[in-house]
Amino acid sequence: MSSLRENRLLQLVWVLWHELGKHIDTSALERGIREEHLGWALPTDSSIDDDTYLTPEQLCEHLGYTESAIRNWRHRYNLRAIDGKYRWGDVRALLEDRGGRQAS
Repeated sequence: MSSLRENRLLQLVWVLWHELGKHIDTSALERGIREEHLGWALPTDSSIDDDTYLTPEQLCEHLGYTESAIRNWRHRYNLRAIDGKYRWGDVRALLEDRGGRQAS
């Protein structure tokens, strides 16, 4: 899939997700989506400060990735880790650069 199509698909998912949230409680649906390791497609929680450092496990839980999926981010994307933790602002910027995703 081209990055343009992927970006458009993510935009569609975000619009649908926000509209759905106006009508139902999406917490159970979100949990199921994250259990299927598809949380990367959901809009992210804006309550995380950019200067917060997260472990790979916390990133996986928040983003819906598996640890094996993010294991090589440090080398592939020059993501800096301090004591095995990654700064949320750096991860957010990486996600936005990779696919135009607005991880807020």
